[in-house]
Order: sequence, then structure tokens, then C-alpha cells
Amino acid sequence: MSQLTPQPRISVQPVAGKPLPPSRAARVRIGFRAWRRSRPFWGGLFCILGGLVIAAGPLSAIQIVLISGQAVWLGILVGALVVVMGAFAWGNPALRQICGILAVIFSLVSLITSDYGGFGLGLTLGIVGGALTFAWTPFQPPGPESPGPEPPAAPPVPRAE
Repeated sequence: MSQLTPQPRISVQPVAGKPLPPSRAARVRIGFRAWRRSRPFWGGLFCILGGLVIAAGPLSAIQIVLISGQAVWLGILVGALVVVMGAFAWGNPALRQICGILAVIFSLVSLITSDYGGFGLGLTLGIVGGALTFAWTPFQPPGPESPGPEPPAAPPVPRAE
């Protein structure tokens, strides 16, 4: 039996104190983080998930019962509109207030049109996502520190003459 000799580990050292360039995975992660922070990401994600849950009930009714009545299509439409509001919030953060309000309204309408709002889960996700979308504000990097207002001067001390 021959024994395998361990190979020396190869390590890459920075040249003259220069940091190594980030890997592709690190660049993707940093790029995604910058994209996520520039828009109402979590609000849009909750809206999209809520809309999918809302639309899942009527979609399963079409597959099982093979009917496509007007109420079924309304349930699918309301779920799709909640998904669209989440996608619009991601795509155009300037419309976040309108998207948030409409996502909440469509989620509430889903109580009537879609199996009690996707059995409550889609309704809850849509309302929370709409509220997060409405409340989101853009990230403002900290600016230079201003010294702030000057403290008031002490009142003059009267002199004894």
C-alpha cells in the first residue's frame, strides 16, 4: 500500500497590500444588496406571495371542477392584481404609495372573490406587503455631519462699578 502525500495548499496573497478583487458570487451578492436597498423589496415580495396565494384557490377550482364562472375569474384577477402591484413596487419605487394602497384594497376585495382571501394567508400577506410598500422610504446615505445649531450664548454678567 502506498501512502498519499498531502499536497501543499495554494493560497493567493494580495500583491503589495492591494486587496483581491471580489469573486463573481460576491459581486452578484453586492449588486443584489444594492438593488434590494433601492426599492421596497420586502413589501413587494409579500405582495407577490400574497397574490399567488389569493389566486391559488380559484386556480385549483378550475382544475378540479373544470368550470370557469365569473367568480372564479374575478378571484384569479384580484390575485394577479396584487402580484402586479408588488412587481410595480419593485420596478418603479416612485409609485410605492399607490402600489401599497392598491395592494391593500385588492387584498381586501379578495375576501369576497377568492376563498376568504386565500384562506386568510393571502389576505394577510397582501395587507402586510401593501403596508410595507407604502411605508418604505429610499435609503439616504449619511451626509457630512453638520455642526448643528449653535448653543445659545450665556446672558451677559452685569459688572459692578
